[in-house]
Amino acid sequence: MQATVLTMDVSSLRSVREAAAQCRQMIDSRPISRLQAILCNAGATLRGAPTYTDDGYERTFAANYFGHFLLVQLLLDGLEDDGRVVFTASGTHDPGTTDGRFIGSAVKPDAIALAKDGLEGNEPLPGGKRYTTSKLRVVLHAYELGRRLSAAGIGISSIAYDPGAIGSNRFAQGCAKACAGADQLPAGPLADETSGPDPGRSGSVRQGARAPRNLGRCPFWTLFPMEGWCRP
Repeated sequence: MQATVLTMDVSSLRSVREAAAQCRQMIDSRPISRLQAILCNAGATLRGAPTYTDDGYERTFAANYFGHFLLVQLLLDGLEDDGRVVFTASGTHDPGTTDGRFIGSAVKPDAIALAKDGLEGNEPLPGGKRYTTSKLRVVLHAYELGRRLSAAGIGISSIAYDPGAIGSNRFAQGCAKACAGADQLPAGPLADETSGPDPGRSGSVRQGARAPRNLGRCPFWTLFPMEGWCRP
């Protein structure tokens, strides 16, 4: 297997632009073919007082949403005609779920307010609410992208899925007793139990720890923003 590694910090708009330009250069010069998928998988839960990127944006919002938004915009026309944009979302924004109650219910997903959280005299949101609201923005982005692609007659799919509780990640490890044994929790609904206006089509939200297995054929060239690499 051949792998091409690209360094990218999704919380930095400059870094996203640089990595996207490198990926486009590889597509245009033919070392790789057009992308079959962009997997927007990076994410962060930052507790305590908000911190800010060099661009002046709150770091949780920048890493979980803004960087991915820009990356997709820059690389969308580098996808195959039947390509997919897949967002790792989270059900934590739903106050009716255990996760939502535990982490913190999402607030109004105002992008400008989230980007400037804690600045200009505004009271900062708790870290949990910053995370859940940024993930709500991801879900809304997936739906709106799917709607626009469909309206334009473009065959690219936009999919958001919730992997459920994963006890091996840093968030679960940092929850001590509250998250102890999270990896023993039963998985949520499988990916083929799809919510949304039209199950299985663009804009659908899929949930479940085994969701990636059900996303269809394994892409030959895929961009993984978490690690920032293209691989076959």
